[in-house]
Amino acid sequence: MAGKGGPSRQLFDVLIRHFFNKVLPQHPDLYRDDRFIVEALLNDNPQDAEVELRIPINLPKNY
Repeated sequence: MAGKGGPSRQLFDVLIRHFFNKVLPQHPDLYRDDRFIVEALLNDNPQDAEVELRIPINLPKNY
């Protein structure tokens, strides 16, 4: 998941909320473990950031 154009902490928070409040409730099998989540600041500018939120997910074998 990615976002850009604002403070990095705010963008990360929006992405995390979106994943855990919107995506995960609709697809609970995607994230089964409490594995790590990586937040990546891509442009070295935390006030006008370009960020990625990397969450390891489980995909069904027939996906």
